[in-house]
Amino acid sequence: MRRLLRNALAGLVVAASVPAGGNFLFTGSVAQAADAAPLTGAELKALLTGAVISGKGLSRPYTAHHHADGTVSARSGSASSTGHWTVEGDAVKTVWDNARWTSGAWRFVKQPDGSYNIVVAYFDGNGTGAHDTNYAGRVDVSHATIARE
Repeated sequence: MRRLLRNALAGLVVAASVPAGGNFLFTGSVAQAADAAPLTGAELKALLTGAVISGKGLSRPYTAHHHADGTVSARSGSASSTGHWTVEGDAVKTVWDNARWTSGAWRFVKQPDGSYNIVVAYFDGNGTGAHDTNYAGRVDVSHATIARE
């Protein structure tokens, strides 16, 4: 019962912390993110190089193309951006060219159904290096699928 209440409250905090009209894609709770270990840096590089991620966040479709040259192009709902991606430890760091998109680093946690939860490691103020960990551990895109380009 205590865990059920904690999970419900964590979900409410996530929903309440998303700014109106913002680009955050939070859909889950900290408890969901902690269910399994994130992929390692080597696993991330092998998985994402030349891959397309598809998922949903805030009821909007999300798609990101991680090109082998380190560039990324993505769409969330009707908004789109390009940028650069690298593997940093056990997270994928993305710096977006569009200042309205939030740059930062994300961890990938494989789910029992073979999909991935994409979990916030930190936001960095669009490449400024100022790490904001207030949202760390929150699921950004849930049950994402990954395919080759």
